Amino acid sequence: MKLDGKLIKWHRTNQKLTQEQLAEGICSVTQLSKIENSQIHANVDVLTQIADRLQFPSHKFTKPVDEQLKALIEEWLSAIHEFDLPNVNRIYAELKHLEKEALHYDLEFLYDLAYFGYTLITKQLKEANQLNEKIMKYEAIFNEIHPYSYHKFIAKYLKDKSLYFDSLRHLEIAEGILQDEDDPELFILLAGVHSQLDHILSSNDYARSALRIFQDKLYYTRIIECEIILSSNFILVGEYQVAEEKLQRIIALIDEKFDQSMVSKIYFQMSAVYIMRGELDAAIQLAQETLAFDINQIELMHLRYVLAHSYYLKGDYHSCDKVIQQSTEIAEEFGLDYYLIKFKTLKLLIDEEYDRLIDYLRNRALPFLNATGQAFDLKFYYKLLGKLLYQLKRYKLAAEVLLEANQQGIVTK
Repeated sequence: MKLDGKLIKWHRTNQKLTQEQLAEGICSVTQLSKIENSQIHANVDVLTQIADRLQFPSHKFTKPVDEQLKALIEEWLSAIHEFDLPNVNRIYAELKHLEKEALHYDLEFLYDLAYFGYTLITKQLKEANQLNEKIMKYEAIFNEIHPYSYHKFIAKYLKDKSLYFDSLRHLEIAEGILQDEDDPELFILLAGVHSQLDHILSSNDYARSALRIFQDKLYYTRIIECEIILSSNFILVGEYQVAEEKLQRIIALIDEKFDQSMVSKIYFQMSAVYIMRGELDAAIQLAQETLAFDINQIELMHLRYVLAHSYYLKGDYHSCDKVIQQSTEIAEEFGLDYYLIKFKTLKLLIDEEYDRLIDYLRNRALPFLNATGQAFDLKFYYKLLGKLLYQLKRYKLAAEVLLEANQQGIVTK
């Protein structure tokens, strides 16, 4: 793994220099071209002169790669892929005081990629957002250093942002890289994304594939993760009784092995069942209890929406508005566009600003959901838009909305 050539090319093109301009007085254009395309390795003198001309520290190219440190970062990366949190945290404790500025570029980028994965599985969204900016800036470099990790971690990041079409594209590339090997954590991601895209059969297939592997490994908490996805899919197809039975069996197993993050996912699914059945008081009580958990507030956004929506359905607009205000602040802080849209829509509903809501649905909510692939909300908002137009006696526009939804294969009945 040597990134010298790709990084030289990146910095050169970023500074709008031609190969002739960079090579002048240092080496031939042919030699520079071969260096950039990793066909040859430049000597220390050439690398130092190139670094000076591109105005970045030459030691990032010329310093020897610490093979022991590289092995430790690769071990960390492997633990992250396996969701082995004890080892993930142990190795991070050894690495967190690393002076990245002193590292060779190969190690710096490998560390950043692993740290990106670490922020995702430990749900540190602000840090993940910052790292994603660097990863997008140096996309070709990160893809070169470890293609599978790059695509899997980007897919996880996009999934957490509710950008499901983009997430699936990266997951499919990662799956292609994996070929005949099995990564149950990749299967869980695929199951979750397919579920959101309303590909229920595919989601179930991936969830069950992951489940079989975790059962063989006796990986208790990940088995539960698979069961949660399968329960969610029963809710999405309207099998509320089956979903509740599965969830109640999981709830009966809750003990010290369950962290609060996992319990919150279980209770979210259970509260969704309550809402679908019209048992709003039960949904509100469960959501309120879960919101008291001492976990990352981002993980509780889905329950905040359950709580706000339940208050709306009960006609308790004051309580609904209070939850909307608190939740909107969190969504803005972490750049969660999906939840900003959901809470904004709910706010316009309780304020009865129907013309503004119609405009917002047409120009913001539906385009976003069409682009990201959130199937359940897409159906709900098309139905809401059509209903609003019909109630306002704009029958032609309501019919056009229904036609548009049907043309996209979206059932709004």
